[in-house]
Amino acid sequence: MITLRDKIKFLRKKDGVSWELIQQDYLLSWVLAGIIAVPELNRLIVFKGGTAIKKNFIGDYRYSQDLDFSTRAALPDDNTLEKLMVEACKKAVKLQSIYKEPLIITCKWYTETKPHPENQKAFVIQAQFPWQREPLTTVMVEISTQEPVLLTPAEKTIIHS
Repeated sequence: MITLRDKIKFLRKKDGVSWELIQQDYLLSWVLAGIIAVPELNRLIVFKGGTAIKKNFIGDYRYSQDLDFSTRAALPDDNTLEKLMVEACKKAVKLQSIYKEPLIITCKWYTETKPHPENQKAFVIQAQFPWQREPLTTVMVEISTQEPVLLTPAEKTIIHS
């Protein structure tokens, strides 16, 4: 049986990228699945940017370290938004737990040292892979409140090899 660790070793050799970058990209796919599984959050935000192009249209052309979103509607207060993101991470853990090598995933509000000029919301997502003693893999989820969605978003199947 091929393990997740074996797959990461293979991709590292094949694509010539770091172990950490592959783990980050893998984590992003599960966080994205978790966000989709929280209907209230999924209705509020629209996936965008380079990672969206990769995960929705092209597949394995690059690896990613963050998820970028714009808002469809006004976001709830910060406490509610944080609860929704924590719920998305819990859903990601539950979805991923069907595999023999489940991750431990946590979500924390990212506090800027200075207020973001465009009121962007951000979260730090950390994961502990089965071979790690503590959460060592970190990615970001960023939600822009100043970049309006002008077209009707398309629903696409995520490409996650």
